[in-house]
Amino acid sequence: MSAAAAAAFAAAFRRRDEDALVALLADDVTAEVLGSGFGTERGPADVRAKSIHHMLSVEAWGPRPQLTAST
Repeated sequence: MSAAAAAAFAAAFRRRDEDALVALLADDVTAEVLGSGFGTERGPADVRAKSIHHMLSVEAWGPRPQLTAST
């Protein structure tokens, strides 16, 4: 992963921007988040619907934190 792609991912994650995160995924992406119960996710739509949605959800994190310049 390039430094630019990692920075784009981090920025999208901090914004909780599902569209931007999914745009960074390859069409043939697979993901498996240990302990999630989702199993192997295949393709951007599946990854979005399961792990991305869950990791950005209010249920998982609570209200959005205030971000500072150092975060």
